[in-house]
Amino acid sequence: MGVFKRGDKWRASVGSGPDRIWSKTYPTKREAQTWERITNTDRDRGELRLPRKGQTDLLFEDFADIFLSHAQSECRPRTYQGYRSRVHNSLMAAFRGRRLRQITRAEIAQWREAKLLAPCTRHKKCLGGHKRQANADLDVLRALLGYAVQTGRLEGNPAALIERGRKPERKVSRRVYSPAEVQALLARMPVESDEYGLVLTAFSTGLRPATLMAMRIEWVDWDRRLLLVPGRATKDGDPLGLPLPDLLIAWLRGLKRTAGLLWPSRQLGRKDRQLADHKTRLADIRQYLGPAFLLYDCRHTYLTHINRAGIRLPATAAAGGHSDVRTAMIYQGIDQDDLTAIRGAATDLVGDGRAKLLALKKKDRR
Repeated sequence: MGVFKRGDKWRASVGSGPDRIWSKTYPTKREAQTWERITNTDRDRGELRLPRKGQTDLLFEDFADIFLSHAQSECRPRTYQGYRSRVHNSLMAAFRGRRLRQITRAEIAQWREAKLLAPCTRHKKCLGGHKRQANADLDVLRALLGYAVQTGRLEGNPAALIERGRKPERKVSRRVYSPAEVQALLARMPVESDEYGLVLTAFSTGLRPATLMAMRIEWVDWDRRLLLVPGRATKDGDPLGLPLPDLLIAWLRGLKRTAGLLWPSRQLGRKDRQLADHKTRLADIRQYLGPAFLLYDCRHTYLTHINRAGIRLPATAAAGGHSDVRTAMIYQGIDQDDLTAIRGAATDLVGDGRAKLLALKKKDRR
């Protein structure tokens, strides 16, 4: 087989024999040759099996079994369980009995809108509109139909251009504490408590709450007075090295421990114990600091203050674990000193004309 022209398009065919031929059509010869070369390479490696003749237009439920078998061998067990659950509980109810080639983009869009408007069966107070569930079902359907395209059973993926629902943008105003306010907050907690050490570490390092909950005593380099966070514990996967203040070093030495978590889990046996630990620790902290306190405000305060201290923007981004310097620009807030400087610059620009204004007022009084 090979590449040949049919009308104004190019067709590439792979396989041999009457019942094992796979072909696809492309607008240019180069694209057809590229697909043929890649497909033949995958066949030689044993990574691709060509569909038999007559198996290209299967029922949805028949191909779903093929897709799940592929996912079981290629994906992690938890991912496979998620695929299997959504295929059997959601997708089968909508597309059972349909041929793959009969499923259209309009039908998928209508199905997704119906899912968004359907009442919730899990929460009594919920009125529907579960974008997360609808998006997850759409992602699985998109992966299933994409595998159908990959194996030659479809020419294109009708779910590829369906847009996922997005959460409305929510502007969260982060609080920036002054040094006096930070010291006052720390003074309201017992020094020997874990809550004091957690808040002190949050203000001293600016770590994200998830990384803060996973912090280990082995990360502290006592000789260089650094906190060395491994990449597996950061959001971007890049390791961090943060200098530690003397107060935090003294508090950590007082623990008299050489290994283990700084704040051990209180929710053993729960799959989401890190999230549960965050909520539990935050509830304990709020007993001292009030219900409005957030750990993320500690991070925002830390990065804002090191920025105002004259630290270069790339260094601020590195300390915050940001891969893009532009993300660190949100910490360049305006304080009262900036407003005073702006007022002084504007005065220098236009001059001080108070004498003329006083003269005009005296003239008006006359």
